[in-house]
Amino acid sequence: MSRWSTLSLSALGAGHALLFLGERLLGEGHPWRLAASGLGAAAVLFGLGVRAWAWTRAPRQRGEARPLLGVMLGAWGVSAAGLLLYAATLPDLLALTGDALTALRVAWPIVWLAGAAPALFMELSWRSMEGAERLEGRRVMASGRAGLVVALATAWLGALNYVGAAWDVHADLRTVKDLQPSGATLELARAMPRPVEVTLFFPPANEVGERVRPYFQALADASGGQLTLTSADQEADPALAETLAVRRNGAVVLTQGEDLREQITLSTEERQAETYLKKLDQDVHRRLARLTRGERVAYFVSGHGERRRKADKSDPRGLSGLEELLKQNNIRAKNLSAADGLTSAVPDNAALVVLAAPRTPLLDAEVSALQRYVTQGGSLLLLLDPDVERPLNLDPLLAELGVQVDLTRLAHETRFVVLTGAPADRNILYSRRVSRHPATANLAALISENNLIFPVTGALEKRADVKPPSAGGPDVQITVRADAGTFADANRDLQANPDERQAELGLVAAVELPPHAPDAKPGRAIVTADADIVSDVILANSLANQQWATDSLFWLGHEEGAAGAVAAPEDAKIVHTRDEDRLWFYGTVLGVPLLVLGAGIAVRLARRRNPREDA
Repeated sequence: MSRWSTLSLSALGAGHALLFLGERLLGEGHPWRLAASGLGAAAVLFGLGVRAWAWTRAPRQRGEARPLLGVMLGAWGVSAAGLLLYAATLPDLLALTGDALTALRVAWPIVWLAGAAPALFMELSWRSMEGAERLEGRRVMASGRAGLVVALATAWLGALNYVGAAWDVHADLRTVKDLQPSGATLELARAMPRPVEVTLFFPPANEVGERVRPYFQALADASGGQLTLTSADQEADPALAETLAVRRNGAVVLTQGEDLREQITLSTEERQAETYLKKLDQDVHRRLARLTRGERVAYFVSGHGERRRKADKSDPRGLSGLEELLKQNNIRAKNLSAADGLTSAVPDNAALVVLAAPRTPLLDAEVSALQRYVTQGGSLLLLLDPDVERPLNLDPLLAELGVQVDLTRLAHETRFVVLTGAPADRNILYSRRVSRHPATANLAALISENNLIFPVTGALEKRADVKPPSAGGPDVQITVRADAGTFADANRDLQANPDERQAELGLVAAVELPPHAPDAKPGRAIVTADADIVSDVILANSLANQQWATDSLFWLGHEEGAAGAVAAPEDAKIVHTRDEDRLWFYGTVLGVPLLVLGAGIAVRLARRRNPREDA
């Protein structure tokens, strides 16, 4: 009987391992998935058949052996039923949707575990008594009950985890320990053309003041003497406080000359100041930019279904985060449409023009105005998007920039960001393939530990007929590329087909045009086929996307030397790629429980129970 039990257990173990390999590790679309899963299912069926045959042939007169074999056979049958429920969730079998699919996805692991855990515990207990004078049935059954308890406890933890994920409550328990200026703010301090005085109004030995002072001292050290730091007490220095319009302690005043002044209000109480300290670097960067730079204007082209700067119900993918980055550099955003004169020319005071995801065609006169603007030294941020209603009439402008854009959605079968768990996640790409370029100077240093996210993107490449820069053509550099295996999903089935182009496709291009006059600046453009790369939801959750936007804006403004690493004072949400999601899932859901389970089994097998305990 032991020989057949060993064969059955080996087949069942190998079958489960192959099913795990095929369905969870290889996954949908892998060429070896079907073979691994098919062999696994066959092995499970074979193991069940051997166990059933052994049960039927067990002598009835040998005490408890036959009933115990029947119980173990039933437990393995329950685990097999769980596998059948899993099979029903596969899209190519029953194609279930909605609540029925959700119920099966919840039910199958519970049913499978409720059978497999007791069966395994009983098998191990049975084998620990090999060679004993009699079979201790109660001991085997106790092991089975213990396995069922483990299975139900695990199911309860899974349900608790599901409820916790659905009931999305956040508590910010973080305390800002060290305040350090970001690279961008340090570069702004180093490049200050005029002196700035910073006055800190805090009472003596104040905790908030002690935390703030090192931050401004770092800026003063970086400024080369252009930024000076002074400490004051509003109660002890009322005349100075009145001059600087400070009514209470807990304020920071930045002054340039006699007329230009910026004030940041904090608090003298550490708990109350915590919220303000989280955004201190952003506030200081914005105030320094106002004092040291004249106000500039960025024009957002409108009138063709472009993205709004603020999200609304009709289009929740706003660009207020991009507008905030502009404000931090003292650049004011304004709309520019045909009614505002775009058909004639771009206004002379334009520091930047942003064309963000137009959905309907631009007029010929508008395209011509954008061409003249960029060829005469202007800066253009061209954020195209696959979701267009008809051709955009941008070919003359793209030809001028030496870029060819394909707005077919890109997808990848394995390397994508897991957002909903649905197949549509395959359109949410990420990349760490960033080229060294002035427009990605800080991003290239950051990208090794972060992902640049492209929610729904097309592809772009350098035009084949473009003149080289030496012959007066544009200098086109593809600064970000997609991973190998990315494909243009023309039929929207989210699967790579032989007729769909697969390559290391370009995602972002930086273009510099030759100066139109000897003393003029070269025209510059950043082109990407995904406007969502700077949408509010992405900038709020991706440090790499924040850095890309910052580097791009500085480069377009011919200030790449002033760009620095962005600050990350806020707690960013965790965004998993599919590979990272697998690691976290198997590490937390399987790895830790298996370690605990293995330790328990080892202790149980090592313990030699006193026969009197079972009496």
